[in-house]
Amino acid sequence: MKRIKFIYYFSLIFSILLVSRVSAQTIPSGSVGIVYTYDATGNRIDRKYVANNSPSETAGIINNDSSSIKAKNTFKIIQVNALYPNPTTGKVTISLVSPVVNATVQIFDAAGHLILQNKQSGNQLKVDLSRYPAGIYFLHLLQKEGYLNLKIIKKQ
Repeated sequence: MKRIKFIYYFSLIFSILLVSRVSAQTIPSGSVGIVYTYDATGNRIDRKYVANNSPSETAGIINNDSSSIKAKNTFKIIQVNALYPNPTTGKVTISLVSPVVNATVQIFDAAGHLILQNKQSGNQLKVDLSRYPAGIYFLHLLQKEGYLNLKIIKKQ
């Protein structure tokens, strides 16, 4: 009987400890947010401000209630000389400080829908928005070594 009680209490304590710090929240790539951690009874016990600037699911914690800072982001921001013309009526040129090789260029509309994607190389990248309506668009440039996010305004 003592053995059964011991096993029961041990499994109860183990399951409480196992579930006590559960966080099922994730931050999508290229965004920022707050991740909360709750104990087994549903009380919030931790809050972390997270910036996930990488194309993978690795995120860097930039602030935390317990004042620890962990940086896991190993990607660099690709440096830009110029984005012109902006605002544009169609074609946009992105002049980079150093050339990229086989970089993925993605264009998203203001609603977050991917409208254009291609691969480009060099330090002068070109994007044609002439067949899209006027509005705000976001350019994401991804490469092994880094990334770039730019806002493009298209006018009539």
